[in-house]
Amino acid sequence: KGWGWGVVIGIIGVLAGIYSFAHPVLTALTAGVLIGLYFVQTGFDLIFFGAAFGKVKSAVEGAIAGAEKASSSEADAGDESEK
Repeated sequence: KGWGWGVVIGIIGVLAGIYSFAHPVLTALTAGVLIGLYFVQTGFDLIFFGAAFGKVKSAVEGAIAGAEKASSSEADAGDESEK
């Protein structure tokens, strides 16, 4: 039932291969452009992920510091009630 798409993709692959053999310079140029675009996109992704990670790290450190402060103030309050 789903074999039709496989045949279509196979035909497109064969045609792309024949075209690549017939025009190797254009194929190499296209591959170079696609690889270059991949590296540019990956670079931007890493920059944005790094900036986002810095914000997350700051938020987590702030939450930990707040939790430590709250637990120490509760412990101090418990010590005073025992006196």
